[in-house]
Amino acid sequence: MKKILVSWVGTQDIETKSGPVAAVLSSHLFDEVYLLSAYSQEINQTFSKKIKSLSLSKFILCPVVLDNPTDYKSIYLIVTGLIEKILEKESTPVQWHFHTSPGTSQMNSVFLLLGKTKYPATLYQSWIEKQTGEERVREIDFPFRIELEIIQQWFEHPDQTLQKNWESIPEFQAVIHQSKKMKETLDLIFLAGVRDVPVLLLGESGSGKELAARALLSSSKRKSNPFEVFNCGAMPESLIESTLFGWSKGAYTDAKNEGTGILKKADGGTLFLDEIGDLPLSVQVKLLRFLQEKEFKRLGDGKTIYSDVRIIAATHKNLLEMVSEGSFRQDLFYRLAVAVIQIPPLSERKEDIKLIANFFLKKINQELSSFTDRIPYYPKKISEKGISFLETHEWKGNIRELYNTIKRICLWEQKEWIDEKLIQKHLIIIPEKHLSQELPVLSSDTCFDLEEYLDHIKKEMIQKAFDLSGNVKSKAAKMLGYSNYQSIDYFLEKQKNL
Repeated sequence: MKKILVSWVGTQDIETKSGPVAAVLSSHLFDEVYLLSAYSQEINQTFSKKIKSLSLSKFILCPVVLDNPTDYKSIYLIVTGLIEKILEKESTPVQWHFHTSPGTSQMNSVFLLLGKTKYPATLYQSWIEKQTGEERVREIDFPFRIELEIIQQWFEHPDQTLQKNWESIPEFQAVIHQSKKMKETLDLIFLAGVRDVPVLLLGESGSGKELAARALLSSSKRKSNPFEVFNCGAMPESLIESTLFGWSKGAYTDAKNEGTGILKKADGGTLFLDEIGDLPLSVQVKLLRFLQEKEFKRLGDGKTIYSDVRIIAATHKNLLEMVSEGSFRQDLFYRLAVAVIQIPPLSERKEDIKLIANFFLKKINQELSSFTDRIPYYPKKISEKGISFLETHEWKGNIRELYNTIKRICLWEQKEWIDEKLIQKHLIIIPEKHLSQELPVLSSDTCFDLEEYLDHIKKEMIQKAFDLSGNVKSKAAKMLGYSNYQSIDYFLEKQKNL
């Protein structure tokens, strides 16, 4: 089996005498080494000479064009593209090794995900010993063995018949669709439902993540057991911990009796954590321990409680980006991200819009026709031009916005036919946000520091939010669009260390 290392070339590799790449090549021997570099030809040539003098492994420098070193999609396509090219030319099995230290945190995250899923690999991490100043290298040890074995079993023993059995299940029938995109998504939901593992549902607001969670539950062996729903962003931070984990008598003011947390109420069943991206960091730690040990401590007396609960989490936020920012724990992300399902927005399933709109209209007509004792209601129909408008409109609020728009028309209008003019009349358009500041003038004679400029604006806006909120962090965070105040703390702490 051929040992192949893949790594990015980072700033430390270029600017120091050794660097992370040199460290791993000096301490480990590989059959081949592929080094991805987004630097200039001149820098690459200098770097190659340095590595040749330090390494016994055969290495190939792979220059790439990468406009944004924090763009996950571009990084993913470059790395997977290289790996697939290597696999095409290799006649012997490959043992993959990924070095996660060089480059940006986004580059590291992509290697971690690929090394734990699509291309199982040995992962390396390097650091500088503070006392000696020496570069050290070690293998990364992640506690993901159980989940990894389960994922491997899916591919080793695929059950193709599972994906054809959901059409008769009412919860799946409730997802109105005819598009190929949605059928494929429902296949994944059914397959994940049968496998008793954590599921992470990703999708825009209003795209139907809770509906997907209920469909997933319906194909689970836990479908007859308790099902609890908890919205992580709909409750004050001070109450989240006690609501999830429970509390003892006297744990806080007015706690005259002990209380059972949602995690215990869902014992033997399923807990749907909606908007998991809004969960405070302090609670993330306790949730991580529960996912690892199946036990938790309630508020007050610290009593350890065991509960067998399957977690389904959902969010409209970019969790990988939050991991990079420090507002979402990386270890919790990997615990949740076993079966990850992307719920497509309405813009990616336009062929479903006519079907969904007519389904909603029939439902609304029946509802409003039952209240005709004082004011008569005339059932509505959507014209062809109305349907065409619905199919071409950008539904930023997805299915929820579509439903509310149709209901608004039925509520206020007396006409029988809903055409494009009526739809336009009742749309609620949210104005786009624009920067009020003038952008600085760029010149070929000067070197403009964009990151410094953006950090300056960010600091000014944070200070303004503090002033308006009376220095209440949670209010300031909400004004700035953050899910919690830890994001502000992380940014300000980072600025102190610069």
